[in-house]
Amino acid sequence: MSWHHGWALYLVIVPVAVFITRIIFLKKSMVPWGHLQMKKASIWAGLLHYLDLAAESIILLLLVVIMAGPVKKSQFTSVKEKGIDIMFVLDVSVSMQAADFKPNRLEAMKKMTGDFLRRSVANRIGIVIFGKDVFNQGLLTTDMAALAEMVDGISYH
Repeated sequence: MSWHHGWALYLVIVPVAVFITRIIFLKKSMVPWGHLQMKKASIWAGLLHYLDLAAESIILLLLVVIMAGPVKKSQFTSVKEKGIDIMFVLDVSVSMQAADFKPNRLEAMKKMTGDFLRRSVANRIGIVIFGKDVFNQGLLTTDMAALAEMVDGISYH
């Protein structure tokens, strides 16, 4: 993971400074003389005030992180092999619950598809699933890890 605007992370000091400053001024603003206070604040009111300060600081920190723009780095690999386009059409209907394969047809299909994806290097592969309805699960891609994750997430429809 990297940052699109890494310099913005230096702004983390601002929410921390605001939080510390507000805590210091909160303590200084408390008057020690009881007769000058209208009524004594409850413990819950004090805790809610600190919780409010913490929530405000967390929101400011999240804004700083958003400004920095976290970016997930992608690794591009050059493939010298000539591949073909393959679309898997996978059945996820109730009939796949049959136990003629261990533990059932769906799990066997997911295992075989995952094995094929691990062995495929240069091919572009996509996935369409059908049961009651038809869904385009994954467009043609060479990202086999993403496709394998999609196949692992398939369940009965």
